[in-house]
Amino acid sequence: MIRFPMFLNLQDQNIFLCGDDIELLDKIGKMKEFSPNIYVFSNRNPSIFSKIDGIKLVHRFLEEEDFQKDPVFVIASCEEENNRRIWKMCKNHRVPVNIVDHPKMCDFTFPALVTTEKVCVGISSGGFSPTAAVHLKNEIETLLPSQMDDILESMVEIRTWVQTWCKERTKRNEVLKRIVAEAFQNNRPLTKRELQNIKKQFI
Repeated sequence: MIRFPMFLNLQDQNIFLCGDDIELLDKIGKMKEFSPNIYVFSNRNPSIFSKIDGIKLVHRFLEEEDFQKDPVFVIASCEEENNRRIWKMCKNHRVPVNIVDHPKMCDFTFPALVTTEKVCVGISSGGFSPTAAVHLKNEIETLLPSQMDDILESMVEIRTWVQTWCKERTKRNEVLKRIVAEAFQNNRPLTKRELQNIKKQFI
């Protein structure tokens, strides 16, 4: 079943990762740029996480009392018995959980991400083919302008400027679409002269 995409503000929110699977290292790396508080519960082989800055390493299994920290979600990659125990605890506390490589025990999937400072594109295959999701991610990366963030920053002021002279909402949307399309094509924010030329075509 296709999953609903939703972007969460993870800054200063608690996230739990459980296990000693090296695959969790990749997930930690992806999440750190979103500034959550990452707790790693690793009972058997915590040393693989010991050199990672900015995480809270807990040398034991996840327990019921840990849910008092109100995690946003939990990711687990343990042996089968502990995976099922974690899954049940998350269900009891109504916390979304992802049990790695067990799609039927996942409330959410971990997408392939294309990120800049201001853009985040998530791609998911619904667990059917992570390889296909990664391939699509690589294709999308080639489509993004190298000055993507500069274009987005410029659009804040441009949108306000367009609102001052274009009062009709439908036309205003067309103007903004045209500006964004040209900025993408030029791989940079538009100059004042280029913006004025577009304005002349709509007034």
